[in-house]
Amino acid sequence: MTIDPENSADTPVSWPRVRAALPYVLAAGLFALGLWTLYRLLAPVNLADVAAQVRATPWTRLALALMAVASVRREMVDLRTSPETGARTVR
Repeated sequence: MTIDPENSADTPVSWPRVRAALPYVLAAGLFALGLWTLYRLLAPVNLADVAAQVRATPWTRLALALMAVASVRREMVDLRTSPETGARTVR
């Protein structure tokens, strides 16, 4: 009995091809699992309630939060480009 190369049902699956595709299949599966998890976790959240809470936040609190984020970001950049750390800047 000979194997017909044109009939894909008769050809055996080669292990190197499966092994090469495995990381992509695993990544797609983990991504789908993450999306499903986010969907389940965010199901009880009402977007209108979130928007109302954001609108109710005083602008001073938002300004302080933005300044805190900016200062931390500046510290991170300073540490990355500091000669004491031995790190080189990425351009």
